[in-house]
Amino acid sequence: MSTAEDIREKLLIFGLTPRQQEVAILAMRGLSNREIAGKLFVTEQTVKDHLHDIFRKARVHRRSEFTAKVLETFFQATI
Repeated sequence: MSTAEDIREKLLIFGLTPRQQEVAILAMRGLSNREIAGKLFVTEQTVKDHLHDIFRKARVHRRSEFTAKVLETFFQATI
């Protein structure tokens, strides 16, 4: 399994939809809302809405917290 597939699998524990998973991965890669919107052919507001839902499901408030939580989950499962 590739790292991207591993990360997608970990994102499932937060109950993210496939589209939310795409947004989450791009956000964790450091893309801005505008860049994510361009890649996914949606508006910036749609990206903001997805991020809001992602953060709510993961019980965090910002990208850095979300990334840290995903990495923590990822490494706990591999140890």
